[in-house]
This record gives sequence, structure tokens and C-alpha cells, in this order.
Amino acid sequence: MLKIRLARIGKKHQPFYRIAVFESHKDPLGNYVEKLGHYNPKTKEIKLNNERIKYWLEHGAQPSSTIHNLFVEHKVIDGKKVRVSKISKKRAKKMEQKKKGEKPQADKKEEKTEKESVKTEDKPVAKDKPKEKKDEPKQEPKAEDKPKEKKEEKSKEEPKTEEKK
Repeated sequence: MLKIRLARIGKKHQPFYRIAVFESHKDPLGNYVEKLGHYNPKTKEIKLNNERIKYWLEHGAQPSSTIHNLFVEHKVIDGKKVRVSKISKKRAKKMEQKKKGEKPQADKKEEKTEKESVKTEDKPVAKDKPKEKKDEPKQEPKAEDKPKEKKEEKSKEEPKTEEKK
């Protein structure tokens, strides 16, 4: 099956696309069947070979959704634009509720946190009681604070040397 799609040929941060007919399973960076034009999204410059585009569409080539929208915009083909990106079911549901004027339903986690915050607000807070410190790390004694007995023992052992006669 043939597809009409974009193939990027521009440098980094300088997009430039070739509009060409490809085999559907081939890489767009590889060989193409025929070049139909080019598109520069930064300057909005587009060059299309309308006769060849119509020829390939008549012979069964399918345009990608972006190419279809470009063709509709430049009146190569008649029709409506196609949605390029998909909306998740969760997002679509929120959009419907917003259109109807309803407040979107909060997630279960958010409802729990709201209930917990209400419970804490109802309880009186005792200001006189000191706060309990939980899970504080115990400070280990520094090397200076350790007993000096070990150092003294080492110093006593060194001078003991037996003299041979």
C-alpha cells in the first residue's frame, strides 16, 4: 500500500520536510517512489505538485493525517481536516463535563484528602503541650568524645622493647 507522508530532511532545529509517496512499510528516510513537494514549517512555505498528488490519490495512495490537513488547507482535496492527535478517554470525559457546565468529579485520592483536612480542622489544638519529637536520628559520639584509653594503651606498648645482650 502506498502512503503520502512527510520525510524530515532539515538540520537540527531547522525543520524542513519532503512530501513524497512511500511504500507504507518503508522508512520515510529511505527511498521514495516519487517526490510531490516540500514544506518548511518555520516560514510556512509549501510547494506542491497538484497534478501528481491527484494522480497518486486516484491510484490508491493514502495521505497521512498531517498531509491530509495540508492538502485540505491548500485546497488540493475537498473535505474537512482530520484530528491528528488523540484525546484520552479520561480527558474527553472532563471536556464533556466542562461543556455541560458540571464540575468535574475529583479522583478518589483527592476526596480522601479533603475529608482528612476537615477532620483535622474540627479537632482543638492544645498549645500548652510540647510537640513530641519522633524518629530523630541519634547523634553518634565524635572521635574526640570517645574514651582516650585506647590511645594511651598503644603508646605504652610501643616503648616496651626488649634489649638483647
